[in-house]
Amino acid sequence: MIAPQPRPRLSLWPLSIVTIVLTSIKFLSVDNLKGHPATDLVVTIMIVVGWTALLSLYLWDQRNVAQLSCDPLLARLDRIAEAVERLATMSRVEIPKPDLSRVASAISEKQWDVAEALLDEHSENPDTASLAERLASAKGIAADELLGELAASQAANDPARVLEIRERLGDVRPSDSLRELDAQLAKWFIIPIMKRLRTGLVSTEVVELVGKVSERFAQTTEGASLRASLPTLRRSAGLCPRCALPYRGIDDACPACLTGSTALAVTEPATPDEEEPEEFGPPEELTFVDPHDPG
Repeated sequence: MIAPQPRPRLSLWPLSIVTIVLTSIKFLSVDNLKGHPATDLVVTIMIVVGWTALLSLYLWDQRNVAQLSCDPLLARLDRIAEAVERLATMSRVEIPKPDLSRVASAISEKQWDVAEALLDEHSENPDTASLAERLASAKGIAADELLGELAASQAANDPARVLEIRERLGDVRPSDSLRELDAQLAKWFIIPIMKRLRTGLVSTEVVELVGKVSERFAQTTEGASLRASLPTLRRSAGLCPRCALPYRGIDDACPACLTGSTALAVTEPATPDEEEPEEFGPPEELTFVDPHDPG
């Protein structure tokens, strides 16, 4: 910033008076100065010097006045220049970008929920667009792989594996796109379940499978039929029809369920004979309804 220079304190009045007096002596008719050429020359020189000095001081004063009037403007311009320079420096500072490597790692490790949560967290970052496309592509590939495993498990007649793969498909495909698949799988599960029931033996494994299938495909006709038959199947396996805890009594449910508190349930240790699945008559005596049986 330019420091303002102080205005001269020299007054122009004394010099002005002297110069005016000398000028009057020169050009007025003064008797005592006539006939003295030396004195006249001196007065002339003093007049010239006086007017020259007076003019110089006047110009110097005007220059300082102009400079003083411009100093505030120059100071403001200096501050504006400094502010612009600071802004330019700040604009050159690179803002650190968020670390999106965790998103890529989650996609590679098939942690779909983690990857989606991280993308939502950094949704304003333009770099997430490519990662979102990568996530969608990876989920599509994973869905195709699971569908292949599902077909192989169906061919191997492995209901537990089929049910597990169906649960994993829910992580990579929207639920709406799985409705048709659920309808097909619900019909497929009826076949292995009916085969196990037609042997006349109802094991706890079959009851658990029926419970999982009926819950997973509750929106289908097959799932509703399995759920309706679940209490009878539990009783046939020596379980409580309501809570599925071990119970071989003749009441509709175990004492804990009848009293409304499972904390009161008392389970007696089963004897070796009781661990064997209970045999029943022909399958038609069971209350299970096969939706595909025309009879």
